[in-house]
Amino acid sequence: VTEFLTATIAYNSPFCLSTTDIQNVTITGSTAGTFSAPTGLSIDTTTGAINPNASLVGTYIVKYHVPAQGSCDEVNAEATVVITEGPSYEFVHGCEGSAYKLTVLPTNNSFNPATATFTWSGGAFIPAPNEPNAIILQSAGSYSVTITSEDGCSTVSDVLNITSIGCQIQRGISP
Repeated sequence: VTEFLTATIAYNSPFCLSTTDIQNVTITGSTAGTFSAPTGLSIDTTTGAINPNASLVGTYIVKYHVPAQGSCDEVNAEATVVITEGPSYEFVHGCEGSAYKLTVLPTNNSFNPATATFTWSGGAFIPAPNEPNAIILQSAGSYSVTITSEDGCSTVSDVLNITSIGCQIQRGISP
């Protein structure tokens, strides 16, 4: 009786570039193979483990090769691995009525403000009503935000220095 070698590989991709935990492969079938991937993906060629934090953003085809053994032919398997960047953003800030508001907005649709989470830090502030991606500043100071997209990727913003939050409602000339 001749048994055939088989093998499949799978990863729980996509992975965030900010992920520092090693991501292991799931192998079904023969475990006697070696792994290869294009330049840019940090992979252990023996175990298939991937280090997203040491990789470059991109889509990669990981190849798994089991050499021929006895009367069994070689086996090749592939899996796609995607390394994604954290959310990209821009700050918008200024007066809305008598309140000074700081809002973080996505660039290139990198996150959905309705489903992302925002952790603000810095000077004194209160959350903006019904806008999780905005705060009302209560003092000048340095502010930043950690944005976590729905897929779990995070970005810590640059620090934004606000030197004045004075908002005065202009008075017009009455007829």
